Amino acid sequence: DAREGFLLSRAEACTTFGELLQASGKPEEEAVALLQRLAKKGVFEGVPGGAAAAGARPQGRGRPAPEESRQSRYAGFVFNPADLAQAPDLPLELKKEILFLEANLGKMHHYDLLGVRPKTPPDEVRRRYIELTRKFHPDRYYGKDLGRLRPKLARLFQAIHDAYQVLSDPKKKAEYDAKTYIPPTIEEIEELEREERRKANAKRRKALRREGLKKKNPAVQRARKAQKLAAEAEEALQKGDHRAAVNLLRIAQEYDPGDARLKARAEEVRALAARERAEELLHRARSEEALGNLDRAEELLREAAEVDGENPVLRIALVRFLLARGPKEVEELVAHARRATELDRRSAEAFTVLGHALLAMGDKREAKKAYQRAVQIDETADEAKEGLKGLRWVLF
Repeated sequence: DAREGFLLSRAEACTTFGELLQASGKPEEEAVALLQRLAKKGVFEGVPGGAAAAGARPQGRGRPAPEESRQSRYAGFVFNPADLAQAPDLPLELKKEILFLEANLGKMHHYDLLGVRPKTPPDEVRRRYIELTRKFHPDRYYGKDLGRLRPKLARLFQAIHDAYQVLSDPKKKAEYDAKTYIPPTIEEIEELEREERRKANAKRRKALRREGLKKKNPAVQRARKAQKLAAEAEEALQKGDHRAAVNLLRIAQEYDPGDARLKARAEEVRALAARERAEELLHRARSEEALGNLDRAEELLREAAEVDGENPVLRIALVRFLLARGPKEVEELVAHARRATELDRRSAEAFTVLGHALLAMGDKREAKKAYQRAVQIDETADEAKEGLKGLRWVLF
């Protein structure tokens, strides 16, 4: 299976069972079990028992460091000293990499050679190919004495080029994938397992729903399910989990879309959740403002006003903040302020900030009207009175 295949793909780079267990990246018990399963199939010989195999793994260590990984990659490969003595101008590690890759061209698939995976995006495959071209193209070492490494480097680069020609062409790639086994990585196996669980859960939900529809009076069954979900939503509300309540009521509506009371309650809870979220954003904005992070504070205020668009307090807060910063688009301020007055016709503060916004736009007459309206609503609106003092000689 996929997990056995992955373990097997790591075997060639390891010289001991302990190294193989470490390279698997899996818990010791699981890796030992896979190893013993492969031994029963005749893939390995001389596999020690569970305790012995586990004991072969270095204690207190996690994944190997880059240098350890490189050494593990070369494990079992014998470098010819005469080859390493060639090309004195090249770094030793580069010569090792050339010799190792060229010697293993017949064993490596295109993905290993380019260092990518079957699901790697085309742009990333191209970027990787360019990196390898810059590193292994023979022209890069023009005029250097490469000795016996020159034909090896040429073969290596040609293999890299051929691999890219296949993987960059969707049709050729599909044909190559169909006839080539690519051992999955640990991450790919885990993703496959998650997808299988998701499909199993979806299948189970579908089966439960189908079974429910087979029962007598399915409409009643759906209504009962909706009421049960609505009760769970109320419990979530009691715990302060508005988001969970919204999701539960949304699902409940899917079961019984004709229930007007359920629909009304769902709208109420959505409004509560939006208000809670907006209040959280407002609190964070004020904290950022206190710390001097004005750009972040403005971003949070705008998000709050968008999340709970029917809350005049949020629009008033946004207008005051932008006025303090010296806005470039005063028309936007006026729009937010007017909307605040529409949402609450009895808010003296809303008309006061509308007056400030109109004044910033240069419309003194309309600003005076807004201030006067604020004072009519609240005779103690000192801020609006101050605004009127500066406009006492402005005529209608």
